Amino acid sequence: MSTVIAAVIPSQNEILTIPKVLNSLKQVPVDIIIPVINGTTDGSLEFIRKLKGEQLYPVCFPEPLGIDVPRAVGAKIARDLKAFMVIFIDGDMSGDIGQNIKQLVESVLEDRLDLALTDCYPHSHPRYISPLAAKVLEFRKNLNIELSQDHLGTASPSHGPHAISRRLLEITPVEYFALPPTLLVIAVQKDFKIGIGTSVDHSALGSQLKTALHSSLIADTIVGDCIEASQLFKGLPRHRCLEYNKYIGYHNTRRWDLLAKFLEHRIKTDCT
Repeated sequence: MSTVIAAVIPSQNEILTIPKVLNSLKQVPVDIIIPVINGTTDGSLEFIRKLKGEQLYPVCFPEPLGIDVPRAVGAKIARDLKAFMVIFIDGDMSGDIGQNIKQLVESVLEDRLDLALTDCYPHSHPRYISPLAAKVLEFRKNLNIELSQDHLGTASPSHGPHAISRRLLEITPVEYFALPPTLLVIAVQKDFKIGIGTSVDHSALGSQLKTALHSSLIADTIVGDCIEASQLFKGLPRHRCLEYNKYIGYHNTRRWDLLAKFLEHRIKTDCT
């Protein structure tokens, strides 16, 4: 199989940052770029339409798909295009991370990782991490320990760019990409190789600062996702509850209905 490298870029109203993300990808021999433009009102759709090149396979949704669902859309397209590996990088990651993406690619191609993650807290001391961030990191770390992946520390496909092999792409149900910690579960269950492909402080990713409410909702989303992934690993009914708390966050914004329609080819998604 030819070594076709695909990059999936979820993007909603990120006209200021998506050009920088595309520039970072120039440092990697990417063959296919799949921007998943959804619910945009800021001109990023028009920007994508003006771009030229055989590399681009943009898809557009008038409505927001919700958190992480665009990854699932991009994964399906990459699978159909026979990608050998896939890089996932959010449309707001405007930092100078081209070398980090290159390292992720090398981790899959040379080190034979099936899931190459980014360590986004390589130098952070606990005293400099907010209580909210510390809670999220604890859940991420505990899930990795439960999966016997202690070497991952707090790394998670929920945070930072990551890359997957064709093997993992082929066997993973598309819906799992919309709930990132479940990728860890299926990789472990199939005895695939998971590791840290690169390290970069989360502040260097270039993601825009958000409100305290947004941070709280993101935290609840990731914690709930980790709980769901743990239940999946144990073969138990999936839920998002722990000690009388239910961690929803942005989970209810995930448009599973639009993803299902896309998978059934019942909606138009090209950007023309």
